[in-house]
Amino acid sequence: MSETSAAEVPPRSSCAALGVIDAMGMGWRLLMSDFWMLWLLALVLFAVMMGVGLVSCCLLCLAPLVAFFVQPPLQAGLFKALKGRIDGAAVNFNDLFAAFPECYWQAVLAGLPVILIDGAVQVVTMPVRIFGQFAEPLSRELHYSAEVLIPVIIGAAGVVILLILALAIFRLFFAFSMLAIWDHKKSGVEAIKLSMRLVKGHFWPILGLSLLFALIGFAAAIVGLLACLVGMAITVPAARMWHQITLVYLYRSWTGQPLVQPLAAPPAPDAGLPAAPPAV
Repeated sequence: MSETSAAEVPPRSSCAALGVIDAMGMGWRLLMSDFWMLWLLALVLFAVMMGVGLVSCCLLCLAPLVAFFVQPPLQAGLFKALKGRIDGAAVNFNDLFAAFPECYWQAVLAGLPVILIDGAVQVVTMPVRIFGQFAEPLSRELHYSAEVLIPVIIGAAGVVILLILALAIFRLFFAFSMLAIWDHKKSGVEAIKLSMRLVKGHFWPILGLSLLFALIGFAAAIVGLLACLVGMAITVPAARMWHQITLVYLYRSWTGQPLVQPLAAPPAPDAGLPAAPPAV
């Protein structure tokens, strides 16, 4: 696949930072200009993570440990591949594994907060799952009526929901850690600090972006389900890639780096007609 031409946008100052809607628009145009290669990139990442997870489950249920040591470098590699594509290069699947030789332990450290938060969510929801399994037999054994159990269930569910929301909001502060690691290959701590500074300075846009893509992800899943489940293999990875590309554009804008909007490759000229001049 040949490299596509790129139109470079001058760096923006902090007072003219790229907005969420603008970044989503740029991300959408890039996704549509090279849809199948970017979709395949997401699918390869998912397949690798699934394969590693299955192998780890067969080895005494080591999935959480494997996720801790494998997921962050792969996520960093995904962002490197997207950065290259945004700069106008073809999608390079080898970039998915670039963090392993270049900045492995720094990426693991930068991804530690997200891994811990995701683990905390599992811990918070565990009592609810256990209670759901034993609520009915326990109520019969203790002779509790529905009037007693329902307020308890509602109160416990409210507490759990509030905790999950708090953890989800806290997780937003590390949205750029795997991107920042490429600017701080020797320090995962600096990557975390940079991500937290960026989100702190643009908290509401990041929160709005997360809510928007939560709705988009939900809609993509529904569309995939309506297509007899097969469509989920296309719509869900595409929605995820759109989100990740948007984060790259926002990161570049908010750190004062040049923005690049690659153009779609021009269509093949008709026979007998001269080729169109390349875009400048």
